[in-house]
Amino acid sequence: MLHFEPTGILASSFRVTRGAREKTTLSLGWLRETGAFRHKGKRYTLDRTGWISGDFTLRLDGRRLAGAVKTSVLRRRFEISCPEGSYVLRAPSILRRSYELVEEGRAIGSFEPAGAFTRKGRARLPRELPFETSVFILWLVLLMWQRAERDTG
Repeated sequence: MLHFEPTGILASSFRVTRGAREKTTLSLGWLRETGAFRHKGKRYTLDRTGWISGDFTLRLDGRRLAGAVKTSVLRRRFEISCPEGSYVLRAPSILRRSYELVEEGRAIGSFEPAGAFTRKGRARLPRELPFETSVFILWLVLLMWQRAERDTG
């Protein structure tokens, strides 16, 4: 289980933990859809390529580790590719903020907010999915939550 919560009331950083051993602080960019986190002494970067494109990338030392493509402006859906496989991240309902991770048409994970008015939450993801990839997918969910908040506020 992956747990995440903002580091403060208006913070753009999130504490992310999986069990007792794996933890990091995920920092979201202010002006652009970017981010960064450290894990096991390595700094990972997260970015969106271009202003209009829907390409999102996880990088280590400038090398691409995973990527996601937002296939439609109108849908909350990403196609994710990484060494572990290909996945779809999608919102199963237009009425909720939850997301599910799908592999070959079957839901294998989920992201849920802890409540209606909080940015805290948890994710159930396959244990074999590396922590770095899990944080990358979490970043995509947090970006969608940020967009929805901005669009309704």
